[in-house]
Amino acid sequence: MTNYMVFNRVALSMVFLFCGLNLLAQKSNQEKIHAMKIGMITENLQLTSDQAEKFWPVYHAYEEERVTVIRQMRKLQRQISHGEIPQGEIVQAEERIMRLKEQESDIVKSYRPKFLRVINPDQYASLLKTERQFQDILMQRIKSRG
Repeated sequence: MTNYMVFNRVALSMVFLFCGLNLLAQKSNQEKIHAMKIGMITENLQLTSDQAEKFWPVYHAYEEERVTVIRQMRKLQRQISHGEIPQGEIVQAEERIMRLKEQESDIVKSYRPKFLRVINPDQYASLLKTERQFQDILMQRIKSRG
């Protein structure tokens, strides 16, 4: 094997290693953000142990459904802003975004009674407020970095 081939293999291995570490760091950051959110919700809602046992499965299902829809919206918005959608299809893409926003709203509405079976109305109001505060904090941190 020539030195050139060895160098290429080493270089390629290093590229894969760095890409893998970058993905791992991103995953780790997402996990940290999620843990911060869970901690903030736990602190602000002051759940009893019985409530927590019932609340978290409902909340995780709710969050998973919402995040799926939000990611679809953001993907379409990025595609529009980066010119990846042909001019003739932008109106349909915007309509799809509006339907996704309605779908997100429907998810929130459908989970309200599920939450209220587990937590009281004051705690539910606190949940909504905490989620907004968390998003604000996250946006402030993103802006301060960039």
